Amino acid sequence: MHRYQIETIVHDYFQPVYRFIYFRVGNTVETEDIVGDIFEKVVRHIHDFHEQDGATLRSWIFTIARHALIDYYRKKRHTNIPIDAIEIPVAAMSDAVANLSLNLAHALAAIDQLPSRQKEIVLLRHQAGLSNKEIAGIMQIGERTVAASLSRALKILRQQLAPLHL
Repeated sequence: MHRYQIETIVHDYFQPVYRFIYFRVGNTVETEDIVGDIFEKVVRHIHDFHEQDGATLRSWIFTIARHALIDYYRKKRHTNIPIDAIEIPVAAMSDAVANLSLNLAHALAAIDQLPSRQKEIVLLRHQAGLSNKEIAGIMQIGERTVAASLSRALKILRQQLAPLHL
């Protein structure tokens, strides 16, 4: 693959992958390390990728990202991110921006309380922008299972966040 194509891949997918990892890890330094490893694997194995059985480049990259998260959690041996570990600078902001940051912190905490599968589906759908079909392929579950899990998760989140008026 030509250098320009690699640059295009990194340009197109870096931000969605970064957001997906950050929302699971909650730490900028660790996120940067994981994302660096992900794109190193993408570059190293891009010649192995072939679109087949509905797999897209995006779903392939997010499969690598998902496996990187699994490896990260195996190494760290933890499953929950404490809310105070999420880096949201509130100091020196206007009240409106501070309230938005606090609401974001509550939303992240609510997402973190979801069952693992639902949390991953919500983040892949709404942070990475993947379709239900792509998520099904990445997680190796049915597309209807993705849709049902997403629906249940969003219902839970709406109930938990309704008092905050997000």
